[in-house]
Amino acid sequence: MVRLTRSATTQIFYWCGGQDDNIGDVVLRRRMLRSVQASGQCHVYVSDATAGFREGLGLTGADTTYRSYPRFVLAALIAAVRGGGWMFAFNPGEIRCVRKQAVMHALLVPTLIVGRLRGGSVVRAGVGTRDWHWFWGRLIKLTVTLASINAWRDEYSRSVFGSGIIRPDWAFDDGPGSVAPTTSRSRLAVTLRSDRPAPSEAWVAALRQVCADTGLAPVVVVQVRRDNAAAEALAARLGAEFVPWPAEQPHLRQETAVRAIYAESAFVVSDRLHALVMGLTEGALPAGVIEGPDVKIGRHFAAAGITAVSTDATGWNSARVAEWITALGDRRGEIETGLARAQQVVQITDAEIAALAG
Repeated sequence: MVRLTRSATTQIFYWCGGQDDNIGDVVLRRRMLRSVQASGQCHVYVSDATAGFREGLGLTGADTTYRSYPRFVLAALIAAVRGGGWMFAFNPGEIRCVRKQAVMHALLVPTLIVGRLRGGSVVRAGVGTRDWHWFWGRLIKLTVTLASINAWRDEYSRSVFGSGIIRPDWAFDDGPGSVAPTTSRSRLAVTLRSDRPAPSEAWVAALRQVCADTGLAPVVVVQVRRDNAAAEALAARLGAEFVPWPAEQPHLRQETAVRAIYAESAFVVSDRLHALVMGLTEGALPAGVIEGPDVKIGRHFAAAGITAVSTDATGWNSARVAEWITALGDRRGEIETGLARAQQVVQITDAEIAALAG
């Protein structure tokens, strides 16, 4: 992985807020934070993030944090007016084309105009959407036209916003980055969203079959705290070990526990994008077996040059599901190559940010 060193020549304003109970939201924002920390003096909007979320981001004493969005925008405007090195970095992750997000983007437009006129730059990298709205989306698009870089994490997002390039999600470059042979791995990790129906009996039976055929031990892990109850019920159905996210457990400690399990797993089976990405960076093969439309995982992996690691398994019998999962083992070299290439492309964004800041 790239090693970054800090330079304090540019004032960088980084919008950095996410779902506080979600490890994946920490991971991708942390990776972008490392990039901007290396390129200037960071001013970071963290909204109402808890201490655990902030710790997981890797903030340092050199970073200035803001909980008030208006104060953050005002500070960025004042710095832009003063001139000198200036950059605004947009929140990576998912844009929701809803009123709140659109208003937050629209409020930035005067600041971004001043910043660009004064020689500054605007970076949007590792961003995507899945809910375009004809009005709210157009408000957000105003900031797209003012950006120096628009690097989307899937083709759909680029098409609806009308400009930019495709780059892999930041999280692809936040781990060891080597897919190890499954012969050295003894577990099959599972983590599912709790806002979808519970998996079918065929789906559960398929995972039991994969474990029986391969000698892997199933383990259900939680990397989004709201999934705790559903994950415990799934572990009981699978006869699997259960690793919850206790209320008192801080983000970084839970991430460490989850990554340790992924590092011992041959497969990570999930319908959560960043569970599959984190699993891949820890050496497990990603198996996005979804009983329903795949509206997110496939296109984000495709942007990283990795295809066919997710599927809509609605109506599949257990044998077909099990066969699909185990067949991923035959594609190990292809997936490993895709991951290495994705990491190289993410690091191109590091270089571009450094060049703009310089």
